[in-house]
Amino acid sequence: MRQHDIDDNKYLATALAKIRQDQIARDEEKLTRLKTLRKKSKLKASLYTRL
Repeated sequence: MRQHDIDDNKYLATALAKIRQDQIARDEEKLTRLKTLRKKSKLKASLYTRL
């Protein structure tokens, strides 16, 4: 799927934006609960690539 297709479809773009926000919020909350540095660093790297 191309970015142009998503931008043209208002409903799809809105749904995907909401999903992305929910995933980021979930990962930020999960980051506070993780205990190992390895898991925290992996999640941080994943989170910052999506911002």
